Amino acid sequence: MKAFYGKFKCRLCGKQFISMEADSRNTAVKAAVEAVTGSITMTQAPAVVDIHNCEGGNIGIADFIGFTQERGECE
Repeated sequence: MKAFYGKFKCRLCGKQFISMEADSRNTAVKAAVEAVTGSITMTQAPAVVDIHNCEGGNIGIADFIGFTQERGECE
């Protein structure tokens, strides 16, 4: 079984980071749908926005951009 990583992208610095992990494709799909519709039936659903601690002490707002099967170059 492959993990899926919930990714966010910071509006301030542009970096992508992982905020959560889903244990299956089905769980990732359900969590993504719940994130954008606002319905809460799972505890794994990510918020649509998050806070990012950017370099230099800056604080950015990050948007949920989806799930990937690879971590990539994320924090």
